[in-house]
Amino acid sequence: MSRTGQIILAATLYAFDEDRHALLIRHPRMGIWCPPGGKIAPHELPHEAALRECWEETGYRVQLLPALGRPVGERWGPPPPLAVDAGPANGNHLVQLVYCGVCDHWEGPGEEGIAIRWVSLADLARISLPINVRERYWQFRDLPDGSRGSLAAILGD
Repeated sequence: MSRTGQIILAATLYAFDEDRHALLIRHPRMGIWCPPGGKIAPHELPHEAALRECWEETGYRVQLLPALGRPVGERWGPPPPLAVDAGPANGNHLVQLVYCGVCDHWEGPGEEGIAIRWVSLADLARISLPINVRERYWQFRDLPDGSRGSLAAILGD
């Protein structure tokens, strides 16, 4: 692996609604369907960036799911990512801190005018997605939410 290029830190948010659908955006530069996300600003914590990017791109506010075995709340500190993905990106090294959540409410179209779509978990297999994106959505459907059991239970799976 090349040692040239910058390390770019980004946050990605895999979001679901109460009807068992995954939230996807049409990435403006790459033209692919993927979860909302983007670069972490210098003043932000990673989970704040994930929530901000989701809101800017989709207009949805999201309730993050906690990491396994970790209580929820400010006294426990910022939530850690549920996964970390890394790989090359245009001559740089992209490190994505990955979060998951349930959409709380919609506040209108996102600021960035990006196309969004809701896809059932079954339909994820039928649309063109990066393989790691499809696998993450399937992986996260069984996460506990800290109070109501697994995300699958919340979503009726």
